[in-house]
Amino acid sequence: MQQQDNDDSYVAKKNQEKEDQKEANKKAVKVAAKTAANYFTGGQGGAIVDKLANTKAGEKVLDRGAKLLDKAPGANKVTKQLNDSGALDAADKANDMVGSVSGQGAAGAGAATGAGAATGAEAAANQAPNQAEGALSKAPNNPNNKDMPQSDAINDIETPTGDDGPQSSLLDFLGGNKESSLGGDLLSDLISGVSFFKSTKFKLIMAGAFFGFILLAGAIMAVASDESSNSSSTASAATKSVQGANLLKTAESQLGNNEAAGTHAKYLSFLGFPASAHWCAAFVSWCANEAGIDQQVIPHTAAVSTFLSYFQKQGTFKSISSDYKPIPGDLIIWKAMGRSHIGIVKEYLVADDRLITIEGNSSDAVRQNTYTFSTLQSQGVVGFAHPNYPDYEEEEEEETENSSSPGNLNGKTINVPQGRGLGIFATREGDLAKISLCCTPGRIKALWIKEGSKYDKKGFSKLYGRYMVATTDTFGLDGDKIDFYMSNGTVLHVIKTDEKSQKKTSYDPHPANKWGHNNGQCILEFFGKPTIGNSPYTALGLRGTHVVKAVNGGSIFK
Repeated sequence: MQQQDNDDSYVAKKNQEKEDQKEANKKAVKVAAKTAANYFTGGQGGAIVDKLANTKAGEKVLDRGAKLLDKAPGANKVTKQLNDSGALDAADKANDMVGSVSGQGAAGAGAATGAGAATGAEAAANQAPNQAEGALSKAPNNPNNKDMPQSDAINDIETPTGDDGPQSSLLDFLGGNKESSLGGDLLSDLISGVSFFKSTKFKLIMAGAFFGFILLAGAIMAVASDESSNSSSTASAATKSVQGANLLKTAESQLGNNEAAGTHAKYLSFLGFPASAHWCAAFVSWCANEAGIDQQVIPHTAAVSTFLSYFQKQGTFKSISSDYKPIPGDLIIWKAMGRSHIGIVKEYLVADDRLITIEGNSSDAVRQNTYTFSTLQSQGVVGFAHPNYPDYEEEEEEETENSSSPGNLNGKTINVPQGRGLGIFATREGDLAKISLCCTPGRIKALWIKEGSKYDKKGFSKLYGRYMVATTDTFGLDGDKIDFYMSNGTVLHVIKTDEKSQKKTSYDPHPANKWGHNNGQCILEFFGKPTIGNSPYTALGLRGTHVVKAVNGGSIFK
């Protein structure tokens, strides 16, 4: 029986749509980065972005930017129509032209750096319009283009303005509608050439340029940190299980069994169902039983919904929208977009963005399938079940020459005044995996990624066996190893990953004092997954304790 889950043509169509949208978003990010680079380097940086985009690390950064756009309301529609209309290609050509003529202008002015370069760039901008006009003669909606019909694609693009107001077109936003733009017709400036560099609409350009510059900075840091990484790495299993391996071995032994030959019937008869019933869940149950796995670990059921609810109640279900990396022996569950299906994870190839599974009732047979991991959610996958196999062997984090043995640090001691309520609670800073390289010291995050992006079982980020935290400079510099001694005798071994600001800013109107936030009551902010909670002391069994002193053992980079 052919299930909707295995409708190959539907899956192929959805995959292609997903890939097309991803490419449009990546192109938009690249154009933004080139705009920024050209502005900040007098027109020469766009070529650098092109080179970076052709590296593996640069490609990763474009992917990250594309994912950000994918999550922004309305952004996909805008980038798709800009791409389909050719507007993104036109903007890319404009950036290339800016770089070409700006370089010539700067050379002619005899200026290589500083104010001289800026003067040269301005001179180049004055030369640019005629040359740029030729390069952009094929751009959509260009009134000077006689070779193609005029397109309304750009006019039709809508950008959301909130639930309480109407949507305006992108053309209105860029120019032409005095109530919704920054004034003037910026779009025609873009198409005419690079005269917009001298226009009064600089605020809009600067906003886009700044965004692109941030992405460019991230790309440069990623290039530096990713050069030594292995591009063919497989998602390392945080745990190893004999039972999980047995489940896979059993499933692999069944490959090829199918409905036509009737060799699938035993999976259903095991649960008392006729051979005509759907059998993907029954296959998993049968394999688990054959592998000697207890029903408390993997229940015996022929219903996908029962599997899903069981693992959700057990707290071992990992949503597809989380950053969880499935491991061999996990179960993959489809329960969206009209699909209801389950399979067994064989392998996740992170660098290749591929997931390999073994599934029953896959086109009426037991098959091994390979998926593009980043497209699973669009195919109806809701997440993964991570069974509590009783024989997990936890991998021990390796200490390196960069770290002293936890608890044995020698160095500067910082005594925390007692009786003032200092360090009585901690907070969660965020998930390091989802925080931009530009928003926390990039060197430390790059090192954490290089070392395997490790978390402990509770979800705390770890580097060299130490917690990763933010604290004030009272206790040291970013990258310092610090031991915090608690009032109950516990020693927290940490690496300072970020700085607690002691200055009032727009993003932090209530800055820390010399000890921490809330008048020093919060000394530590931990990096980790949401599972550590907003009160990490509770997760660490330290509720009711407070910080007594800290010992700084020096930088991990020395």
